[in-house]
Amino acid sequence: MLKKVIGNLAFHFDFYSSKWNQSGKQVEIEAGFYIYNKKYGKEGINSVVASKMFRPGAENGYWYDISTQESLESTYNTLLEEFKTPLDLCTRFEADYISAIKYLYENLFDEYNVFLDFAADNLGLEAVRERVEALYASIPKEDADIYRRNKEEINRMIKNNDHRYGRIEGVQSWMINRSNWKWVMDYEVIRKL
Repeated sequence: MLKKVIGNLAFHFDFYSSKWNQSGKQVEIEAGFYIYNKKYGKEGINSVVASKMFRPGAENGYWYDISTQESLESTYNTLLEEFKTPLDLCTRFEADYISAIKYLYENLFDEYNVFLDFAADNLGLEAVRERVEALYASIPKEDADIYRRNKEEINRMIKNNDHRYGRIEGVQSWMINRSNWKWVMDYEVIRKL
């Protein structure tokens, strides 16, 4: 992992190796970039505010081949190119925190899986209005109804690390894990706009 901390934000370039790697035969890695906000807790899944997994291309799936000197050099050069945007983000956050959040939100929202709560906490609810309304409209009604009926129970079980929420019929991963849909539903953001 490569890590840089700017204020409450930690920027991570993480590398993962395949469990199928065999020396001299197949050596593959995966690479990802994450921004963690320490205000949301320790560095972990619940404090990620933006992320991107880098992919070598459709024909290679998730893994970059580094089995040979040639493939290692190719992967190195590819990742150097891919890392230009995250490195630019680091520079932007060092120069002007709010402008960097605005840039991340406006230009890289989908590509970098930006969390709406982070943008709203820093830019205000009005700045995220359009995306919140579109997101709310995209939540399947049946899923929203299931979540509304079970919201308190699901959130209590999550807080207590009780995994029985999986037994509640219709529970989806977005209802359990931190997500933009969950944020919109938990805080009824649509009503505050």
